[in-house]
Amino acid sequence: MEWIASGAKPYLLCLKSDNFVAVDLRIASIWPQRRWEFVPVVTAVVVLFFLLVSYFTPANMNWLTSPGFSWSNLIRFVVLDQFVVELITFFILAWLVTHYRKALGLQHYPLGLRQFVHYLVRFLPLFAMAFFVINPFTQTARYLLHWVQGESPDYWHDYFYSLRLYLIYLTPLTLGGVLLVVLDVYYGRQAASATPQKCTTLEVADSSGKAWVPLESIRYFERKERKVLATTESNTYRVSHTLSELESMLMEETFVRANRSVIVNLRYFNNYSFWENDKFVLRLIGGKEFIISRDRLKKIKASLSSGNSSALH
Repeated sequence: MEWIASGAKPYLLCLKSDNFVAVDLRIASIWPQRRWEFVPVVTAVVVLFFLLVSYFTPANMNWLTSPGFSWSNLIRFVVLDQFVVELITFFILAWLVTHYRKALGLQHYPLGLRQFVHYLVRFLPLFAMAFFVINPFTQTARYLLHWVQGESPDYWHDYFYSLRLYLIYLTPLTLGGVLLVVLDVYYGRQAASATPQKCTTLEVADSSGKAWVPLESIRYFERKERKVLATTESNTYRVSHTLSELESMLMEETFVRANRSVIVNLRYFNNYSFWENDKFVLRLIGGKEFIISRDRLKKIKASLSSGNSSALH
């Protein structure tokens, strides 16, 4: 079994096995693909941000006039004590993000802003607890660096677990974690459109559980109250996507928006007739009818005339 990207629409992936190809939003994380080059970028952004906040505000710039100041010391402090040491922090955090996502089964990447915020919130407990995994590695490295530079640090007092260190690290870890998740989602979506692959099934659910149904068997999607339903010849299923998401995911030559609440499969188009006030009745095979506008009818006629969605008679 392998994950492959779908080119039908961005952000759509197929799960390919010996006997089916399924529409899914799952995307292999960029971190297992060895795309670790983003970790130094995240580290640099977070380190520079907090250095600017901590040292370059007008109230905190008296260190520029201190007797021990030199530009060489400043560069060594920024590069070694901050950037190089904190690389360890964010490499570990990237590893934690990957395994945390797998542990919670967060394999479906969000499409909309609301879904992304909900997705991101799921990572907040990780960001709050990551310090306890990261601290022994990062702070031991910082302790050794200071020791090699001739300082006499107290490891247990200054570098080991403490509430002070936890509070110092909480905000940078949260900011860095958010950046890592955003990059994971963004570049995962980019990878999703890299290799075209036709998808033929969709995950649905009913009272008995979840299943995969062939897309060509779905006659229409309809929003009722807050639910989106997929109807085949013999069953109606719940779908976990909004109509807008489905509209972006599905092949527009076959699935067309009939109105604000319905997407129809033009393979099951039967006929249409004028109704009233510039409205038309669209009929599917089996007798189901929907009211559509003239503009939407034009789009449907254009799709039908292209020959890409021949009706299943």
